[in-house]
Amino acid sequence: MSIISEVLREELERNIVMQKSYQDEILSLPRGTMIRKKISNRDYYYLLYRDQGKVTTSYLGAAKKVDVNAMQKQIARRRYFQDSLKKLKIEEKEIRKAIG
Repeated sequence: MSIISEVLREELERNIVMQKSYQDEILSLPRGTMIRKKISNRDYYYLLYRDQGKVTTSYLGAAKKVDVNAMQKQIARRRYFQDSLKKLKIEEKEIRKAIG
């Protein structure tokens, strides 16, 4: 086997391991987007996401009890991993094509 094909196989293995890692991380983070509703001059936070094609609302809590910044960071982190996972899948396809 040539050196190039060996390097491509190693890269493919690394890619697959990273995809699995990213998928696990995505599953551990909240999905959707966070919204604020004002009811009787009080702020309440909800998480909106799609579940089997329907928009689902999940109550997070009153503004004083919810760590808004932490939740937004988790949602942004999930989006980052989703974008990276898409790129890894494209890369995997290209590697498999190069290997033949």
